[in-house]
Amino acid sequence: MKIAIIGAGAMGGALAEGLLQSEKFTPADITVSDHNQPVLDHFASEGASVTFDNQIACHGADIICVVVKPWCVEKTLKGIKDVLDYKRQRLVVVAAGVPSAN
Repeated sequence: MKIAIIGAGAMGGALAEGLLQSEKFTPADITVSDHNQPVLDHFASEGASVTFDNQIACHGADIICVVVKPWCVEKTLKGIKDVLDYKRQRLVVVAAGVPSAN
């Protein structure tokens, strides 16, 4: 199972770290997308795939975790909507204070 994590700040970074330490996933199963090069360098050194491009992160992922600041959720989702396979992929959004109706 391939997992993409879009946003590797405090919450997304902790999620990525937990998955990388899990025995259920290999680093090759994890792709991290973020705008911060040092963050990407860290996860690359752990064996994860990394990218600045959220759409690239979505390709081949079974689960896509969008873990961004509340004010970035809408823009991030609009940026990936055209590459999502809604029949195959699962989308998880983790953002404090954003109602699920949005």
